[in-house]
Formats: sequence, structure tokens, C-alpha cells
Amino acid sequence: MSLATHLKYQQAVFHGLHFTPCTLEYGTLWSNAKHPERGSCLVCERPGFYTLTVADYTVASDFSVPFLIRQPFLRFGSFYEGHTSFEIEGFQTSTSLPSNYIVKEANISGRQNWHENEHYKGIEIALSFAYLEKIKSIDPKVLSLKDLPDNITQTALPAKVVTLLQELSTLALAQQLTPLDFSGLLVRCLSALVSSLEQGYSRNVPYAPTVFLGKRKVSFTLMDYQAILSAKQIITDHPEKDITIHSLSKEVFLNEQKLKLGFSLCYGISIGAYLKNCRMTKASELLVHTDFSIEEVAHASGYTSSASFIKAFRQKYETTPLQFRTDARLRTATKHIVE
Repeated sequence: MSLATHLKYQQAVFHGLHFTPCTLEYGTLWSNAKHPERGSCLVCERPGFYTLTVADYTVASDFSVPFLIRQPFLRFGSFYEGHTSFEIEGFQTSTSLPSNYIVKEANISGRQNWHENEHYKGIEIALSFAYLEKIKSIDPKVLSLKDLPDNITQTALPAKVVTLLQELSTLALAQQLTPLDFSGLLVRCLSALVSSLEQGYSRNVPYAPTVFLGKRKVSFTLMDYQAILSAKQIITDHPEKDITIHSLSKEVFLNEQKLKLGFSLCYGISIGAYLKNCRMTKASELLVHTDFSIEEVAHASGYTSSASFIKAFRQKYETTPLQFRTDARLRTATKHIVE
């Protein structure tokens, strides 16, 4: 998939969001002028080489977009909020959840689905291998990124890359990201990625050996990161459990301070926020696909009372669980009538 194809795919997504483009000095802003509360997507690009997308939007109605990727393609970024589902040919259906990530995609097709009232926030860089070939004269090691395994999303990035992505996002949203700034920050991201590969952190393990907490220096080992990855998996698999930082710390054998700091560095989100997102995802699926009562959904999603569950649900989706279920089933019934 060339960058031109990638942009066409993005435009299909923007069409599903009912967004229209507005040309800025350094990029294109996609939004809905009649409904600015739905957010926007900012796209900056160097045609044929790389594209930056900064997104913060809410979906008005369910939609899906097919994709077909032939030529190898590299994507990395930080997915801060939201979840989408994928139907990938030859693979089981999967779901994306908040995380940092990097993936080389090639020879894969399928469909991605967006969900009504879901809020999405994140930043992504997509780049062609032609760009890696172009800058190999600066550092030939950059070509090692071409050796990443095909179609395996690695849910971690070096802390330096996460920081650079945050800087890119801030500059882009302030409309202060010049092409020269973008190019320079991108090269620094790639340099950090290459260094992490050299250190042996090429599969779902980030590289941030030392950070400072105030005046205190905190160092991370490979085993620390493996513990952090285990903690994330525990939350993802069983958000309904009575999970606390203390209990996670004991389960993965990592002290609480390192666990909290390392999790935020790896995934750009706190443990509490990630747990809430996972619980809300499970609750929304139960509301749509089961006949559980609201109290049963609350307990199955990790809440001790219906009141606390309803409060959290309304904060997330701006509607009650009962109304969410009613609206979802009404959409399904209407779709069947139309068909």
C-alpha cells in the first residue's frame, strides 16, 4: 500500500465520520463544521514518503472501511483512547485498545469497524520504505526497520519515541509544525527505534533504561518491562477483577512506583485510565450482545454497584447504559428492516 493509497483509506474514514477538509498552512484539518463537538483529524504529509495524523474525535454512527495492503508499509504511534475492531482475512477478528504500537503491514486485507459514540484520540506516523531508502545515507541501520515481522503489532515504543510523538502532536495542533520540524522529529523517532532494536527490545518491549522522578533516578531492566507487559495483559484479559496497583504489583513482582511510571511510559496512559477503558469496552459489548440486567453488566465489568457503573458509563459515553442498549438494538432492527 503506497502512501497515496493510505491517504485514500484515511479519506474513506473521514467520509464515514462526515468530515470535510480545510487546507491549513502546514497540513489539512478534517472536521464537521456543523458539529465541531465531534472533534477533528489533522493530517500533515510529505507525498510519497510519510504522513502524520493527529486525531481527537467522536463517532456519530457505526461505519466500517475495507483495506488492502500489498507493499510493505510501516506505522507507529500512540493510541490514547478508543477501540476499533478488525476483520482480517486469514486471521481471527481482533480489537485495538489504547497502547503505543509499531507494525509493518504487508499483503493483508480486511475491514476496520468504528463504533457510535466512541471517542478516539491518538497520533500516528505512516511511512514508506522508499523513505527509509532515502535516508539510509544518514544511517544505514535505519533499514533494520524493514526486518520487523509482517502484520504483528508490537504494543510498545521506546519512551523517547513516545515523548517525541507528544511533541509532534502539540506542535501540529498549535499549527506550528513546519515541514522541517516534522522531518527532524521523524528522523529522531526512527533513530530511537533503531537503537531499541539494537538493544534487543524488538518484540513488544520498549527501551527506556533510565528516567528521572524529580531528582530521583529510576532505572528499568528487561525484566521490569516484561512485568509491565504482563500487568497490561492482566487488565486486558480480566478488567472485571478487583484490580489495584497494589495487587498488580504483587502479581507481576514489580514495585508500585516502577509499575505506575513504566506503564505510563510504555502506553501513554495511566493504569487507572486503561482499566476504565477496558471495563467500558466490556460493558458496552455485554449491553449489546447479552440480556444481562444493568446490575449484572456492572458486576461483570468490575463495578461493585450499579450506581458507580452508571456514573462511569455516562462519563465515557454521555448516555446511560440502558439508553446505549436501546439505541444499539434499534439500529440493528432498523438495519434488518432495510435489508
